Amino acid sequence: MIRAHLQVDCNDEMQEKVLGVADGTISDEKIIQEVLEHLSMCKECFALYDNYFLLMEHPELDEQIEDDMLSLDFNIANNTFVPVTSSTHIIPPQVAVLAQPDVPAVEIEYPFKGSIIKIRIIYGTNQNIDISIYCNNDGIKIYLLTGSRFDIATVANGMAMFSSVEMGVILLLIDFKKVIRININK
Repeated sequence: MIRAHLQVDCNDEMQEKVLGVADGTISDEKIIQEVLEHLSMCKECFALYDNYFLLMEHPELDEQIEDDMLSLDFNIANNTFVPVTSSTHIIPPQVAVLAQPDVPAVEIEYPFKGSIIKIRIIYGTNQNIDISIYCNNDGIKIYLLTGSRFDIATVANGMAMFSSVEMGVILLLIDFKKVIRININK
């Protein structure tokens, strides 16, 4: 069982690994898993990791960032997702939520490995978010990081899903190649 943000001792080597995983220079799966487990227990390293991606949002940084990171902000108002930041990646939901009419939902399309990843976000009645990821590339790992949760889903049969995700800042790391930062407020 993974516990969120216990106080653990970490050293400079671990912090270098955290930044190496964040910037993609470390690709060894064993080290990546070690770092992700550490992030789930260390508040300081999680903040370092989170801040790395937040700093990447500034346009004065490398122009490649736009290709590797998408940042979206939404408010939930009048039972709909209201984009705070405009983006061509946001599309109206193609299919209504059948079991729950009038449930706020939004879809995001994002290019990845020659295809499109579709992310569907549904705001449930329990004040949490359900995130479904649709992709033609089975086997892709998607990492979810929030202020209190770390989880991994693998795309199988074209889909991966995270349920009961808290509102706020949500980071989705797609195969450690693309980062989608979603901030949802009510």
